[in-house]
Amino acid sequence: MPKAEKLEQVQELEQTLADVAGLVLTDYRALKVAELQDLRRRLRKSGIEYHVVKNTLFRIAARERGLPDIDPLLSGPIAIAITKTDEVELAKGIVDETRTLKSLRIYGGVVRGRVMGAEEITALAALPGKASLQATIVGVLAAPLSQLTAMLHAPMRELVATFAARAAKA
Repeated sequence: MPKAEKLEQVQELEQTLADVAGLVLTDYRALKVAELQDLRRRLRKSGIEYHVVKNTLFRIAARERGLPDIDPLLSGPIAIAITKTDEVELAKGIVDETRTLKSLRIYGGVVRGRVMGAEEITALAALPGKASLQATIVGVLAAPLSQLTAMLHAPMRELVATFAARAAKA
């Protein structure tokens, strides 16, 4: 029979994994405690949670939450970075941190129910974020409208300019 403490940890992990948009599994072993705390603080500013977890308990919680089979990614002690909003920002945040902390290594992750390797997570980080894509779409939609507005106002502007020129001559 499992210990009540382990059951409680699995339930906490299940709650953490609820409605997850993406998660990235990392190797945290070479990090010092102060570096780990700094990492958590920096990631938290981007809306990313970072948890050190036991593989077995994480595997159980992931199965209970219906995540795909992540057993190939669970090699050695792991820490998981989780976001409930923008998975591209998650990938960017972790990849940026691996550049800062050379000892932090990405194993892979799960994005929108799909298992990805470390290379795919790095490629995902190269994509523009959700806010950037939304701004691009708004710009594309707004450009024809502003051109139409300018085109509709052009005859009126020309008429006013003609009257102003006539008034200046007289």
